[in-house]
Amino acid sequence: MDSSSVFRRSFKKPFPSAVRGEGVYIWDSEGNKYLDFSGSAAVNFIGHAVPEISAAMTEQAKQLEFVHTSQFTTPIAEQYANELLDFAGKNFARGAVYFTSGGSEAIETALKLARQYQVEVGEPRRHQILSRTQSYHGSTLGALAVSGNRRRREVYLPMVREFAHIGIPYCYRCNYDCKDGCRNCGQEYAAELDQAIKASDGQAAAFIFEPVSGATLGAVTPPPGYLQSIAEICQGNKVLLIADEVMTGMGRTGKNFAVDHWDISPDILVTAKGLSS
Repeated sequence: MDSSSVFRRSFKKPFPSAVRGEGVYIWDSEGNKYLDFSGSAAVNFIGHAVPEISAAMTEQAKQLEFVHTSQFTTPIAEQYANELLDFAGKNFARGAVYFTSGGSEAIETALKLARQYQVEVGEPRRHQILSRTQSYHGSTLGALAVSGNRRRREVYLPMVREFAHIGIPYCYRCNYDCKDGCRNCGQEYAAELDQAIKASDGQAAAFIFEPVSGATLGAVTPPPGYLQSIAEICQGNKVLLIADEVMTGMGRTGKNFAVDHWDISPDILVTAKGLSS
């Protein structure tokens, strides 16, 4: 291994040094060319080294690089928030955008917002965040707590707050009958959410889910009627519905957001990655 002052993601392999990008390609310091087929973990939706982007960033930096949001807003933030709400569609017409520095922080903020909402509406007992097995919501401790991937969680379990994880529809290892095009199994998995909410004894604040499973299950789409059912269950039980669209948002599934495929309206929608590309 070469000596490096950077704490790398793995100590078992060398990393090529990326020095340039253009469109869908990356070049390393040895002149090797790589096809960035995954968009660098689903981040670079519009490619590398887009001249209009660097020009806009430079122009903004010349005017103002940072102000604290406890004291100021900025015209560019207001403009971008309006554009995002328009992009999200009619269900978010009266919504508001909270900017963070990345996906994991956005998930953390959504969890805290769900809790604060419940307190503000007179439901202080509601604090539990329900989620699904084999899900992934981020690398920070709060996001890890609601993630269901066992291997990524196991070493940190003494440090995280544990809430209920329900089953996730996955035909390859389904616990129910899939013979009717998976509609039945989707309803069975939705019923698990209803049972978990009831088992929480009025303490469930929110349910977080990935509309299309991402990093730890592999682009698995939900069965017919499943998402509509979980939305109805949450609404009927005063539980907020949080859609994690960090990976699937900003057009990645062919619609602006993945929830648009099933015409459901989450209370909180989290997006990142392609948001800033």
